[in-house]
Amino acid sequence: MIYLGTFGLEDPIREVEDENQIPVKNSIQLIRYGTVLSEKVNRSKGAKNQVNIRMITGDHIETALYVAKQVGIISEEESNLEGIYMTGDQFRESIGGYEKVWDHEQNQYEVIFENKARFNSVKGKLRIIARASAEDRFILIAGIK
Repeated sequence: MIYLGTFGLEDPIREVEDENQIPVKNSIQLIRYGTVLSEKVNRSKGAKNQVNIRMITGDHIETALYVAKQVGIISEEESNLEGIYMTGDQFRESIGGYEKVWDHEQNQYEVIFENKARFNSVKGKLRIIARASAEDRFILIAGIK
């Protein structure tokens, strides 16, 4: 057996290149809380009407968690809560059965869940789906609509 070597790559979060751009972390805070928060603010409490930002990615779960923490999608404390993040396989398993049905009036597919309350429970907590497929993205978005 011959060992050839090990390497790692890093794709850092892009810094702003132009003074008119807003850093990603600030953009997420503006969307989520309506303002850019200082580091001293407890983000887990947030504003009363905060937006639930979700990340759906094909990346590995550990990569997704790292990026989500870096840009402020979740806090370190939130990353310890059950149901905040999962893989696409775990997502489909946790929501239970569903069926895609063509809506001729809307000219699009809609998703019908065997147990809509179960989907809503998962959706309410969920912030990150890693190793997501196009089907996972479709199910989540159609279910939210």
